[in-house]
Amino acid sequence: MHSCKHRSPANSKAIVNMNSEGDVKALVEAARARLQAGDRKEALQLSQQAVDVDAEHPPALFLLGVGYDKAIPSDFLGHGLLNAKDTETNVDEVFAAANTLRLIGRITPVEGLMIKALYQTSEVENKLGNDEAAANIDDSNGWLIGAEYKVPNYANWTVKAQYSQNSTSFKTEQADFDAQQILLGLDYAFNKQVKVYGYTGYSTFEQADAKDKQPVVGTGLEFKF
Repeated sequence: MHSCKHRSPANSKAIVNMNSEGDVKALVEAARARLQAGDRKEALQLSQQAVDVDAEHPPALFLLGVGYDKAIPSDFLGHGLLNAKDTETNVDEVFAAANTLRLIGRITPVEGLMIKALYQTSEVENKLGNDEAAANIDDSNGWLIGAEYKVPNYANWTVKAQYSQNSTSFKTEQADFDAQQILLGLDYAFNKQVKVYGYTGYSTFEQADAKDKQPVVGTGLEFKF
């Protein structure tokens, strides 16, 4: 997601969800770990990690959760790294405290397939240290849907796909800033603690008649301690 990225866990409230004890623990620990690490990745990607379940616990058929962050330092109007020489949209990221309500869901319709969804809405909390431009932001609303599929007979491989979009509105007559992103990815797990991953995708940013497009590609190595 591109509009609101959390920076620290100050005043963050516990996530409440309806599931087995194992799933509850995995959900809460994942969310807290990202916040405590000060991870500045897109908020929706951070939240999607929060619904990952510890591999030791079989995934439940259905999971539903709700979270609320109070006055979390965040980046609004995020647009990643645009490498075009000339961009059409003319917005800068705005740093401000944000109050964010987040709803997450996950369903496992068949073995090996997991479908996830998220919706969140954020408003600026009037705090000392906010960027001056934060006073003009009305709210930011976003959602995503994604799927993960473990390849039959190749248990170490997981194919992933995700679509997300976000819209930030303003208190002035300034047009809404909209962001969309589609991603395809592939994971290879060496064991429960180590995996490598890669992804590619495409991002679009729009405001009134202005539009910027950006290809996305990345890879990484993940260790769980």
